[in-house]
Amino acid sequence: MTNQNMVLPAIALRGTTILPGMIVHFDVSRERSVKAIEAAMLHDQKIFLVTQIDPEVETPDLAGVYRVGTVAYIKQVVKLPQNLLRVLVEGTGRATLVKFEQEFPFIKTEITPVDEEEMQMPEPVMEAMHRSLKELFHRYCMENGKVSKELVAQILNIENIEELVEQIAVNIPLSYQNKQKILEALTLEERYEVLGAILSNEIEYFKIVRICSSLKLGTPVCSPVLAKGNSPKNSHR
Repeated sequence: MTNQNMVLPAIALRGTTILPGMIVHFDVSRERSVKAIEAAMLHDQKIFLVTQIDPEVETPDLAGVYRVGTVAYIKQVVKLPQNLLRVLVEGTGRATLVKFEQEFPFIKTEITPVDEEEMQMPEPVMEAMHRSLKELFHRYCMENGKVSKELVAQILNIENIEELVEQIAVNIPLSYQNKQKILEALTLEERYEVLGAILSNEIEYFKIVRICSSLKLGTPVCSPVLAKGNSPKNSHR
């Protein structure tokens, strides 16, 4: 089934990627972003969030943003000093970018929502994916040591593979580049593979850090082997 294109106001995010299912707040300072929020609030409170490839660019064009972003619902807007807005959003779905226009007074995008209906795969395959991902997530939590026991138990109790992939992706600290990789995986099978590779890399990173600590070597000697995917602090959009 072909989804109908939508036209939405948009914000180009710097140094962060928001996934479907995430509820998160960020600060907005750029005038075009403020106007986009205001336009969305006057309509249906929907906005398209797309990540800049280079966070340092002030006014990115189509070539300066990723081609897959997130349709989000604005849940709350709080005005802060110095003309800042703090925006609480909930990601509702993926969409591919068709047009990206720096119109006055805000960015306007034409997007195609991604049909995210669960894939019909053989039950044994779904079960194998489910068990494998649970085991990998459990290993990640054991190596990380910072994921709360309550969250671990909650996620390990999820029986649906699609929900399991989503909840792991939105609840563990990842770099925006890794989140973007997950966002651009448009099918369940692709998201499963991408998330599995990210978790495996994170597990190896933690093992290397532990080995370095046991050998009493400094982190600067060992950390370049694998880059740890910590989420950066929210920067102004």
